[in-house]
Amino acid sequence: MEHAPGQSNGDDSESVKDVFSVDVDNLDNNESPYSPAPTTRPLRLGLEEQKRDSQFQQRFNLPTSEHMMEESSATMVHGDKTDMFHGRLYMSESFLCFICTEANPCVLALPLFTIRRVERMNSKSAMYALNILTWHQMRVVFRLNGPRTQCEKFCSTLKTNLKLQVRAMRSLKPFLATCFSEALLADRPDVAEKDSGLGWIFEFPGDPKK
Repeated sequence: MEHAPGQSNGDDSESVKDVFSVDVDNLDNNESPYSPAPTTRPLRLGLEEQKRDSQFQQRFNLPTSEHMMEESSATMVHGDKTDMFHGRLYMSESFLCFICTEANPCVLALPLFTIRRVERMNSKSAMYALNILTWHQMRVVFRLNGPRTQCEKFCSTLKTNLKLQVRAMRSLKPFLATCFSEALLADRPDVAEKDSGLGWIFEFPGDPKK
């Protein structure tokens, strides 16, 4: 776990409130890894909670082992701050999910083990803003619009769930190294040309319009 560098990343944040990050490169091989997220939860006593979890799983196409642990009103900002979506942010044992409540459809289910770094910031437009960077170099900001106690609880649960994904994160990085798409995302034309096959050398046959 690393501390904040004390500066923002170019968004409208005023200051970094807290940082919790997990970097596989900085993990000691002798360190006792966290256990993976539990696949089962205690038996639900209320039928309403069971129905809520079932709807949550169907809405985001999640396995039945996932249960809604936290939720909050939020605004998702993607790209150069021009793509903004207002909706609800949810969290389960292994996923961070967002659904837009406006006319523009937007549904996101982000596995926690794909998150490389999270910064919790004090934003001008929201009390809490989560600046998330994934292993695929995608950056997305969630501005939590709920009460202070709710936002604190959401951030605390997220920090705990991220720790439980360390073992999965260890397996993700070597797997990504085998994916050709990662060279394109890293903007490495040397690797892209080397591993692109005979089509790159002799041109791809057929009509490109088809």
